[in-house]
Amino acid sequence: MMRFVYRLLVTLLGLIGLAGCSGKGETAVEYGQPYATYRLDGQVVTAKENQPIKGIKILFRPLGDTLTDTNGVWQLDGEFCSWCFDACSLEVHDTDGDSSGGKFQDKTVPLTLTKTANGSGKWNEGTYEQHDIQIELDRDSTK
Repeated sequence: MMRFVYRLLVTLLGLIGLAGCSGKGETAVEYGQPYATYRLDGQVVTAKENQPIKGIKILFRPLGDTLTDTNGVWQLDGEFCSWCFDACSLEVHDTDGDSSGGKFQDKTVPLTLTKTANGSGKWNEGTYEQHDIQIELDRDSTK
């Protein structure tokens, strides 16, 4: 009887471990886990001059991150757990120092996602998007 309980417990713990979301670079959605598709894009510019900034890291947990191109443009999309409908944000970091025209301050940008499509099937919560997110960064005067 004790062997049966032990095997049952190990099996249940294993299944619980498979039901959660995974990190960047792994399979994003597990079977039995509600998920949504996210689509985000925008541009990063200097606050005073309104000039594009290349090489700025845009992070949207848990999808991962991307860097702005030479026009300051970025895009993130993918499927992940449907955890972020109301209070979620982007983290913006200058990771290349002076090579992008100076050091810029980090910033947290709150998102207002809009549901643009209903999900299909039992676990798909739909598509949530926000486009043309304009991010203005101030130069970091302490560096």
